Amino acid sequence: MLAGSTPPMSIAAAGIDLAHARAGGYPYYQDEATVQPGDYFALHCAQTCALKKTRVSLPSATIKTVEGPERGLFVRSHPFIPSLFLVRGHPGLREGPVKTWYANMRFQHRPDQVPGDPLKGSQRRTIDIDGAPLHVEGRVEQIVDKACAAYGQCERYPRITWTVRFGDTKRTLAVLGGENELQSPIPIEDFLVWVGDLDGDGKPDMVVRPQDLNRGLEMALYLSSELVPGRPWKPAAAFHFWDPAQYGC
Repeated sequence: MLAGSTPPMSIAAAGIDLAHARAGGYPYYQDEATVQPGDYFALHCAQTCALKKTRVSLPSATIKTVEGPERGLFVRSHPFIPSLFLVRGHPGLREGPVKTWYANMRFQHRPDQVPGDPLKGSQRRTIDIDGAPLHVEGRVEQIVDKACAAYGQCERYPRITWTVRFGDTKRTLAVLGGENELQSPIPIEDFLVWVGDLDGDGKPDMVVRPQDLNRGLEMALYLSSELVPGRPWKPAAAFHFWDPAQYGC
């Protein structure tokens, strides 16, 4: 278990930004980058996980697209630090160790790589949160498009439901699927990026990857301080990237 310390504070999140970085940057069509430039904290994990200051810029550049070279933007961090994610906007963030119960170390260096086979049936991973189990489960089912069900010959499509359970609390993190919307469900070893205490309330926060194998990179941050009884647990921030040089963007 990776462990560190966070300040004893709990502040509701407001205006959180989530991003990712890599040495070559992320190319976007002009004005299509949803990442905001400015000062961020990079969560880097070695023996422990810690936040380190970095800065995100969006320089204009010629990028490769499916239609040839075009002017676009590159999302880059300075200095580049291999990290699980970049975050800013929470008043409690500062440089130093962050309490961490799980970190996907492979993702830190190769977020574009997906190991193993696509998710089939169901998979579960249990994270030990100081003696209390946190269960994350992905369940795949084959569904039929209701619009064509009456004709009796319909192609089935996979739909995956990602859920988390901690104590008496259970929430759906993501439901992916529908006609041609989910090609190859991502396995659980790629879905989970990080489980730790980012907002300082002593409870687990999560960064997950709700996508299939064919998408470039999607990430979502869930903060325990935004978990309200009886309501869906919505992500505090999200990051999305699809290479404009690839079809489907």
